[in-house]
Amino acid sequence: MINILKLPSKEEMKVRIFSVIANERDNCNKLADMLEESGQKIAADKLRKFNKSETLMESDTTHTFKMDSNPREKALIIVNIPELFKEAKRFEFILTKLHFDVQPICALKSSKDLDKVLDDLANDKHDGDAFFLMFIGHGYQDKICGYGGDSVFSKNELSINCILDKFSE
Repeated sequence: MINILKLPSKEEMKVRIFSVIANERDNCNKLADMLEESGQKIAADKLRKFNKSETLMESDTTHTFKMDSNPREKALIIVNIPELFKEAKRFEFILTKLHFDVQPICALKSSKDLDKVLDDLANDKHDGDAFFLMFIGHGYQDKICGYGGDSVFSKNELSINCILDKFSE
């Protein structure tokens, strides 16, 4: 936690305070109400405009799902190019902040190994309300390749539809 009193200027203190308050939508609304109550209606209106939510477009195919479990559930990040593992670590940081239980996996030797990991995960008991799967690696024609399977002629591949079928109900 940053001690705002140790920041070099009052301007930096204000920015830090505002960014912490604005981080939560409800806090932002409360601050706008306080500004308005103290006679600063223009500032309150500007803050409310900043804090405006986009409304969900409703259609026949729109479905909303409750997303309040903690952790949300699993987030699996599969990296089949070891040089890109740092990318997986970046996404791991973001997904952890979104309350996912993140599991990065690097360099599965074959598409069969990948298929087994996905089967095991699909057959596990799940208490959360979301699942996230990311693949960082090679692929082509709606298929992803196992480690070392970067050639179009490789049979070390797994169909994206096959993966979707594992997690569809």
